Amino acid sequence: MKIPYKYSLLMAALAILLCFGCSKNSSSTDPGLVSNTGTGGSLAKFTIVGDYMYAVDGSNSSYLYAFNISDSSKITFVSKTYIGFGIETIFPYNNKLFIASNTGMFIYQLNNPAQPVQENYVNHFNGCDPVVVSGNYAYLTIHGGTRCNGSTINQLQVYDVSSLYYPQLVHTVNLDNPFGLAVHNNYLFVCDNGTGIRTFDISNPMIPQQLSITTGENFVDLIPIDSILVCMLTDGVSFYDMKQPENLIHLKTVQ
Repeated sequence: MKIPYKYSLLMAALAILLCFGCSKNSSSTDPGLVSNTGTGGSLAKFTIVGDYMYAVDGSNSSYLYAFNISDSSKITFVSKTYIGFGIETIFPYNNKLFIASNTGMFIYQLNNPAQPVQENYVNHFNGCDPVVVSGNYAYLTIHGGTRCNGSTINQLQVYDVSSLYYPQLVHTVNLDNPFGLAVHNNYLFVCDNGTGIRTFDISNPMIPQQLSITTGENFVDLIPIDSILVCMLTDGVSFYDMKQPENLIHLKTVQ
């Protein structure tokens, strides 16, 4: 499969808009759980749910911003909500926003999408680590030197989040230097920077089984779009055909 050059540039712009300018942190989307949800990487600082876009800033005193985007020719700012300090990333799940800080995670409900309301705070997750959620399981990577926990380990961790307020660690996989990650159907892709993209079979969601490693570039984060895996690199964006997830096929790299 070959991506036309203009299309690849468009995809690169999309990936950069969704992921660029993000720090090392957590985010997730599950399109089956939130309708009309924007697809972003695990390091994203803004997301789309229905007719609204939500964004967090990276200042010491951080806010959640809501924009009505139902009319693309007239995007409207609708609300600004103070969250706290050290806010990192944002991801939607089950009509809620999960906003990661460097000490834990805030949960905001979207019963009124124009005015998100804080529902709870979870300090079990470390907000400096990227997270993706699929069903009742969350997949999180920790790499050595993470600035907000001084971690010396490099792991993929699996949490049972059937109770979102009390996530339970159920499995770990030792890695080299993991960063962003993404779930697509029954597959989990993990950027192990300096090693490659590790593809895992998560048919048994509690115990990922590694299938392959795709090497050749320094991968940072991932966005699966249909059969294409958009990969953020340390120096650009690359595209892979993932029709056979255990055998990713390189299509193009845009520096």
